[in-house]
Amino acid sequence: MLFRYIKLAAAAFGILIIIWLAYYGFTSKQPIKVPARSDVQSQATPTPGTGNQVVYVFDQDLIRFGKFALAVLAVFVAVGAFFYGFDIKQAAKEVRDSADKMRQISYDVNKARDDIDAAQAKSQQLLSRAQELLSTAGEYIRNKESEIEKLLQQSKEGAQTITLISAQLRTAPTLPAAEEADDATVSPGFSVVELKRLYNIPPQLSGVGQCIGLIELGGGYRQSDLEKYFQRLNIESPPAVFSVSVDGARNAPSRSEGGPDGQVTLDIEVAGAMAPGARIVVYFGANTDRGFLNVIEHAITDEKNRPSILSISWGGPETTWSGQAMKTMNSALQKAAALGITVVAAAGDGGANDGGGNELRVDFPASSPWVLACGGTRLHQNRSVSEEVWNDGPDSGATGGGFSGTFPRPAWQSKINVLQRRGETLTRGIPDVAANASPASGYRIFLRGKEVIMGGTSAAAPFWAGLIALLNEGLKQNLGYWNPLLYQKIGPAEIFRSITQGNNSSDSVEGYSASGPNWSPTVGWGSPDGEKLFRALKEHLVSIRKEAARA
Repeated sequence: MLFRYIKLAAAAFGILIIIWLAYYGFTSKQPIKVPARSDVQSQATPTPGTGNQVVYVFDQDLIRFGKFALAVLAVFVAVGAFFYGFDIKQAAKEVRDSADKMRQISYDVNKARDDIDAAQAKSQQLLSRAQELLSTAGEYIRNKESEIEKLLQQSKEGAQTITLISAQLRTAPTLPAAEEADDATVSPGFSVVELKRLYNIPPQLSGVGQCIGLIELGGGYRQSDLEKYFQRLNIESPPAVFSVSVDGARNAPSRSEGGPDGQVTLDIEVAGAMAPGARIVVYFGANTDRGFLNVIEHAITDEKNRPSILSISWGGPETTWSGQAMKTMNSALQKAAALGITVVAAAGDGGANDGGGNELRVDFPASSPWVLACGGTRLHQNRSVSEEVWNDGPDSGATGGGFSGTFPRPAWQSKINVLQRRGETLTRGIPDVAANASPASGYRIFLRGKEVIMGGTSAAAPFWAGLIALLNEGLKQNLGYWNPLLYQKIGPAEIFRSITQGNNSSDSVEGYSASGPNWSPTVGWGSPDGEKLFRALKEHLVSIRKEAARA
């Protein structure tokens, strides 16, 4: 506003100047010539060559007009200062406020720029981390491809095993609760008590002082089933059963008819009925390569329970294991042998091809040279007792057996004379021993409150675990790793029941045939005669002590 007034004042002043020029500017008066006098104030420099001075005199009207114009201008300035002078302060304040706002805007802009820079740095960091995670994930997936393939194969084979167990549970005759059963409804399988009699197991032994460790990778057991089972067998002092959790796995019975509960319950009841005086410890682990290894390592280093025997009813074809996993597991089994622990393992229920494919395969960990591998037979009892190689056809299973594709032949197997059919390199042969395994002549157990028939080499393994507990008690020392003794002295002495009939062939693979009394890749040295085996082992220990005394 003040500036507009100043412009107005300047315009008015200019108009006055124009009026003055119009009125006075063109009225020119001649200069006045006067004689040079000393008392006259000179207003100009004398012109050379003349005797007179020229003096220019301002017109009085012009002076009056100038004063008037200046007065008018002063009035304008005064009025403007009076009316608009305070606008200068306001304008100054507005300028200061504008400056403050500009400084705030500048600060906000700089802060926003800093925030953007920080966000960009964080984004770059997150991007780098994401790229690192993607790279790690990709590497992990690539490293696990073989394991994933193996798990897929195991899933297929596990489905076949579950189908087999499910079929057994659906088709096997069952009993109601023990108190409601009568003799006319007894199912065709065998109780463990009956098998102990048929296999001539020393009745005076109960496994007192022994601990049997059972390796389980899923499922669980019910205490009520165990109580009914041992009551039905008239075992007054049933074994103490404890569970141990490894890697978070635990006793977790399921409701699935075809689940692993049957395997867990079968292991406990068979081993417990064989050696009711022993302590039964069930080690639950995760069903992975790492979980399998961890539960075995935990069992063999268990200072609280100190198992003298480990029974393993789980496994899979060697071709489904990675080389590193087998090597690590085999080292753990070797450690168990060095600690004096006997490890028994099921040889598999899939015949010579271990459940599938067009090639000969064997089961691991049964194929480990540090394990006592257990094959299966089918037991017949008419007027006499007889056995043959378990082979109930492709839908009902057959004993595993053959030669390893991984482990070389141990020195203690150097004298076995069987056509290997796997090339020139001689490898570890399994099984080492056998026992009843066919579901058609299977084991009567209690599962989910009722009596069922189950079989498989996963029943032969806990049977042999219980038998070794009895032998340990009678010998007053642990057999430990006795495979070399078995092949060098006990087996060739024809201590075992000879199996001469049957084979483990499948529809797609020609397997092996029994060749008793010699070792064969179907039933090993055969099934046990408990009394003869106990006497032979006892005599061996006596002879060792005598030789030590003479030395």
